[in-house]
Amino acid sequence: MNYVELFDKSLLEEDNGKLRYDGVPYTAIKFTKALPHIIDDPQIHPLITLKLTNPEAYKQEAEKLYHQLLSPFRTSEINLEIDFILENKNYLAIVVDASTARRYVIDTRTNRLMIDISAASFLSSISRKERSHIEDNPMNVAHCIFNPTRHENYFAENGNQYLNKYHLPEWRISKDTIQKDLMPTKFLQFMKHLFDGDDKQIEFTLNWIYRLLTSRNETALVFNGDKGVGKNVFYAICKTLVGHPYCSEATSKFGVKEFNDIFREKILILIDEHRVNKEKYNFLKSAFNEYQTIEAKGAAVKSTERVYTNFMLFHNSAADLYLENSERRFSVMDITNKKLTDIWTHEEIQTFYKEIEDPESDTIRTIGNYILHYGSTRTQNPFDLYLGDKYQEIVDEHVDVLLLAMVDLIENEKYDEDYELEGDKINRHCNSLLGIKRATKGSRAETLVKEYKYKGKYSLGVVDKKAIPWKLTVNPEIIEMLELEDGESTP
Repeated sequence: MNYVELFDKSLLEEDNGKLRYDGVPYTAIKFTKALPHIIDDPQIHPLITLKLTNPEAYKQEAEKLYHQLLSPFRTSEINLEIDFILENKNYLAIVVDASTARRYVIDTRTNRLMIDISAASFLSSISRKERSHIEDNPMNVAHCIFNPTRHENYFAENGNQYLNKYHLPEWRISKDTIQKDLMPTKFLQFMKHLFDGDDKQIEFTLNWIYRLLTSRNETALVFNGDKGVGKNVFYAICKTLVGHPYCSEATSKFGVKEFNDIFREKILILIDEHRVNKEKYNFLKSAFNEYQTIEAKGAAVKSTERVYTNFMLFHNSAADLYLENSERRFSVMDITNKKLTDIWTHEEIQTFYKEIEDPESDTIRTIGNYILHYGSTRTQNPFDLYLGDKYQEIVDEHVDVLLLAMVDLIENEKYDEDYELEGDKINRHCNSLLGIKRATKGSRAETLVKEYKYKGKYSLGVVDKKAIPWKLTVNPEIIEMLELEDGESTP
């Protein structure tokens, strides 16, 4: 998928010949209907006026703008790939996917897919003679799969042919040898900085990266901390080790309105600065499962597939991430609050960043080989979990928020004549509190409500879980305090 910057500095995406704005794809027809709501810019204000005065002329001009915006994509990466393929057409063949009947263009020297667009799209862009040459030399019908745990590109198994769309990143297939015990000094220095020299966390994270490269993690890696400490540098390292095509940054709609076909053919997904409420938290927990029911836009049939996705969550604030007691799927690390500039100059950071973004650099090969050797000498468990002090801080943050929300309902006299606070809102608050645990206290909603001291004096009351929905019987001492305060403030 490619991007261009619009007049208003927002990004427009090209997705299979359609324009996508704010995550929504538009055909030329939809674009002409919705144009005034897509781009608010002086250059197209005359079009908005034209829509009101001359709808037919507006339609023509809007379609012209649509194709004008689409044109940069048609002369960019796809055409460059096609040009490269045409230069090597003698080595090309077509594989037909036995499952979907989709055709793929591959390079027979490596059995590697050359492009991500379908063979049909590719064939329509070349001459009839070139198309005939390729179609006359197809490979066998094969099952096209994505399996990063297997390194063969084209193989036979149980009487079937398979084309594996996963390819090892360049640093893993380089012919140049490199010592496996060579220490990646700058990387280890960075890790000591990121985790404040905590060897236990460094060991856990190195093992997590090892599984990222060789199998799959059942827990997400959570970094909650200040900007500038190195979170994005860490992601850049992992992204290059995994291979850029197999990594993705989730959009803001992820888990709410976006289809989950992002799981297909991805190994690492970064969820960066998303506000994770309970709804998205529950979605993410299910997203960590190895088998997913995939829903894709325009696909009527849902399919359950094995996926190989690993997740990272980055946040600056503890308030933006909802977690619960007895956590089993989120490994919450205690990262530093010191800036990366405390140990390196800006020039050193830029140099390191440039090296770790290059999949063929000696730096990334040294890091990768070190981690592969490191992890192979240790027992691996994909369910390994790390819960640092930051985990309790995140949990406590939401306990306080929920309790204060209940206090607000009491202070605004939402209780009835029997001092009972009930309804969907209080039910949700009580349910959310259930299972949340403070460092040394109970793990039930009733206990938390009792332990909380309103203005340091009185508990809120008692939660009745037998009622449907749950309700809170407010402590009459609080009501009396509020009435006294109200009387004192009355002239």
